[in-house]
Amino acid sequence: MQLLRIFFFLIFLSAQNISIAQTAIGQWRSHLPLNKGRFVDRQNDKIICAATDGIFIFNTSDNSLELLSKVNALSDVGISFMRYHASMGVLVIYYENGNLDLIFGDNTVNISDIKRKNIIGSKKVNDILFAGNFAYLSADFGLIKLDMVKSEIKETYQMTFTGSINKIYGTATDGNLLYAATDSGVYSAPINSPNLNFLGSWSQILAPQSGIVYKNIIWYSNRLLVNYRSGPDDRLYEYNGSAWNNTGIGSYDGRTLRQSSGKLIFTGTYDVKVIDQSLQEILQINIPNEVNNMRDALTDDNLTVWIADNEKGLVRAVNSQQYTGIVPNGPRSAMSAEIEVVNDVLWVCHSERGRKWNTTYSKDGFSRFKDEQWTTFNSKSVSSTIASLDTFFDPMSIAVDKRNSEHLFIGSKVVGVLEFENGNVKGFFNEQNSSLQVPAGNPGVCEIGDMAFDSNNNLWVVNSAAAPLSVYKTDGTWQSFSFPGAITGNIFAGELLIDSYNQKWADFNESGILVFDDTKPTGSTRYRLLSAGTGTGGLPSADVRCIAEDQQGQLWVGTAKGVAVYYSPGSVLQGGISADAQQVLIYADGSYQYLLETEVVSAIAIDGANRKWFGTENSGVFLVSADGTEELLRFNMSNSPLPSNNITALGINQNSGEVFIGTDKGMMSYRSDATLGKEFCDNTYAYPNPVRPGYEGPIAITGLVNNGRFKITDVSGTLVYESNALGGQAIWYGKNFEGQKVKSGVYLIFSSDTEGKNTCITKLLLMN
Repeated sequence: MQLLRIFFFLIFLSAQNISIAQTAIGQWRSHLPLNKGRFVDRQNDKIICAATDGIFIFNTSDNSLELLSKVNALSDVGISFMRYHASMGVLVIYYENGNLDLIFGDNTVNISDIKRKNIIGSKKVNDILFAGNFAYLSADFGLIKLDMVKSEIKETYQMTFTGSINKIYGTATDGNLLYAATDSGVYSAPINSPNLNFLGSWSQILAPQSGIVYKNIIWYSNRLLVNYRSGPDDRLYEYNGSAWNNTGIGSYDGRTLRQSSGKLIFTGTYDVKVIDQSLQEILQINIPNEVNNMRDALTDDNLTVWIADNEKGLVRAVNSQQYTGIVPNGPRSAMSAEIEVVNDVLWVCHSERGRKWNTTYSKDGFSRFKDEQWTTFNSKSVSSTIASLDTFFDPMSIAVDKRNSEHLFIGSKVVGVLEFENGNVKGFFNEQNSSLQVPAGNPGVCEIGDMAFDSNNNLWVVNSAAAPLSVYKTDGTWQSFSFPGAITGNIFAGELLIDSYNQKWADFNESGILVFDDTKPTGSTRYRLLSAGTGTGGLPSADVRCIAEDQQGQLWVGTAKGVAVYYSPGSVLQGGISADAQQVLIYADGSYQYLLETEVVSAIAIDGANRKWFGTENSGVFLVSADGTEELLRFNMSNSPLPSNNITALGINQNSGEVFIGTDKGMMSYRSDATLGKEFCDNTYAYPNPVRPGYEGPIAITGLVNNGRFKITDVSGTLVYESNALGGQAIWYGKNFEGQKVKSGVYLIFSSDTEGKNTCITKLLLMN
């Protein structure tokens, strides 16, 4: 017996997405997982695949990829359905919240009527039918008739065959009649009926049956076919005008039924059937253990089958033995519990970041972004005899070795700490081989809140247990610490920060912040619990969410009621009112108020200019001045490509100024105008260079002395502009002191520190 050789290749292709070198100041990039394929369609030699978090287009002529997201084309996130109308050249995209996009080439028309409409229950769309210039969207709340010429919703029909609104699973047409598969049977009505809301316009041609669902209806080869579902088993039934007959064609958990290249395509979870006009199966794609979460499929003129798979993205299959997975490079999960950037390498762990420690048992693992390439490490990509990533659930925190960005520790909020180096598991620690502990009454659950390295490269770990703080020393030994009178019992642990004084700041549930200095001698005041109230910490709320130290050594704390600052963190153990946190008073909307006092502040990051980036649970991201008194930028779903206003993590590449923003629906990044400067000039240059006619954006001069002064002169030495750098980078818009554009020519850029030393010089060609 000859064995079939199975060929499987999973190709991670770099899409036509800008790299950081091409990213201008103020520009966004998306870092979304596109492996969860939902729908697939075809535009000539381009295959369009819609994933949950975005769309990618694979060009079969040159194997190139193009990404569509909120950065460049889409109006929203959470794609619910997608279809391409070839004759009109329009891509129809419907979102879970009812938003709707029509994409005509490079032009996107947004229709937000359904999104804004108050509809009780689900706004889900189950199918899209094209009929002439109209599209019929079958929804849980009725039938939507979309005029694609006028780009407007012409009618919305709500069917009440059973006295309440019926779900519409799909529609089909023979040109004269419109057929609808609903949760109360199959109906037909004249497609040009002036009032499809009138129940008398409809005739029932298939009555409902207990436990039977009729979905995925289609008119194909002069036949009306419906997917007859009983449990997970699906069968195609044909209507002969008076009765329904079983065609003998079936699948398990049928997803979509559609016509493609003159063939009928029936997609189930585990297989795709290609059927000819005589209703004979001519090809079946069945790829066990590899592609087994199929959502949609089509075929081209060469009988190549293109499959949208919920794990592999887009799959190109010639048969069940020859197939290729195509996925744009990106992380394999939308979740970001924590982000850390070290030496231009970003690490992110994938799990939900909830204050109440909701355990989801996620196995998405963690990802690295290095040299513009994403790599995800989980049980599917890493095998180890030390610890299985298949049971390393909910990676919550990350600590990267500053000396080696490929050496890190990952903390799970379920099973302990994983040591990882150069792509391999190096160690695993829990209550059995370390000082880490498990909560009382919950054996086997080693809950890690956060981790951080101290100045001696010892790893400190905060976990939920009787002795909630441990240290893993460089000599390989572990030690735990208890805090009688401050932390007692099983208290959930959150953030951990080690400040410039080597003090440990640990957040414990809604109790406040424990500050601990292990360098102090026994018998002295080594720890203190900071909470709300005068003289006891001064926090606006004991519900602390995040902590960060700025370049001046001040501690910024995000709470459920805004922001507080410890201006003298070295004195907090002394106690008293003078050691309390202070809130930043700002003037906004005609009155004085405390900084973000109505916001739950979920993440803090400090950029190269010592400015503060605050992530919130409900309002997106805020950038404020170094002292917090001035709001500089505000990003949310309405004014930016952010997929959600719920910010779960922030991280900054201080060398490039790129701010990575993790949300509960995926990660985006924004190239800021500040980088971290150094004591001396380092590879000073300006970009773009040359500045070409018509360019109106910022010109960045990078590699400067930290917060130095810069001057710009023409070749004759005439000063045209000067200002201060933002960290290690300065911004110029090609204008003089009067705000007028300077003349075309070569310009010299000088920069030095505040004492006029450590001078940097570079040239810039500007053409107006």
